[in-house]
Amino acid sequence: MLSIGSYAQDSPVVYEWEELRSLVHDPDTIEAISFRKMNRYKNLRSVDFSKNNLSELPDSISSLKKLEKIDLERNKLDIFPIQFCRMTSLRWINLGLNTIGNVPACIEGLDDLERLYLYDNPITTLPEELSNLKSLKYIDLSGIRFSPEFQKIWTERLANVKVEFDSPCDCMK
Repeated sequence: MLSIGSYAQDSPVVYEWEELRSLVHDPDTIEAISFRKMNRYKNLRSVDFSKNNLSELPDSISSLKKLEKIDLERNKLDIFPIQFCRMTSLRWINLGLNTIGNVPACIEGLDDLERLYLYDNPITTLPEELSNLKSLKYIDLSGIRFSPEFQKIWTERLANVKVEFDSPCDCMK
């Protein structure tokens, strides 16, 4: 889904890809979409790049200084997008169902981050800096097999955060 929209006051006006079909008679004829001058969209608050087989993001994504919500679920990202560490307005990140192995320590710079979805990624550990996120309210780590000790430690470190874990196992310490 490609969404194009603008915000009028606090209510978003979003145009879905399906609505653009009146302009493009056959969407199968589209062979490329460029986000080359992404910095033109300086007021963009939300983007949905889910289900697009993306393996990386352009560095220019960090030029979206007002971006609050980004959905990258079901892609092919194997590295947490380091660009996010420069995007201090982010409040909601969905990286579920990718192949991300770790979360960088620079995540502590996301002071406004409230919700983080990392479910079903092969993450083996978390950075201690994650516990410095004062606005964090929810983190989804389901689908990742962590040991009971690991879950206990992180539940205590993130005492004011709802942490979603699957049942613990003794497979990862």
